[in-house]
Amino acid sequence: MECPETYTIMKNDTFNGIAESLNIPVPALMEANPQVENIEVILEGNVLQVPCDQVVATEEGPNPADCRATHVVKERETTSIIAECYDVDIAQIREANPSLLNITSLSIDQEILVPPCDGSAESIPAIEDCLARAAADDDNDR
Repeated sequence: MECPETYTIMKNDTFNGIAESLNIPVPALMEANPQVENIEVILEGNVLQVPCDQVVATEEGPNPADCRATHVVKERETTSIIAECYDVDIAQIREANPSLLNITSLSIDQEILVPPCDGSAESIPAIEDCLARAAADDDNDR
């Protein structure tokens, strides 16, 4: 996957979490973003520069067969909507999908793994209605 040049901070993001999800050492991300005076205080909507030359190779993600589901992204779905409907955190989705360098920019028909990815037989909630309602609500908020 190609490294994004920028990352838009989302609700509940942390600087360290962003660095980890992008596979970039925290000091390198700090150096690329001198406007961030305190990494403990980052604001939703702000844009960070991503030093793609600092990406660190990581091991592969979980075995898809061990995950609760593989979700195929549909029009108007966001990571937040998917996380809410599957009742998981965005951080859990990031962890289950380490190859996604920018989890905030999903593409239609893109497949993402839905945690937990521990082989447990946890049931999948009835999400189709939730996804449709959430996407419609998102449209209404615009």
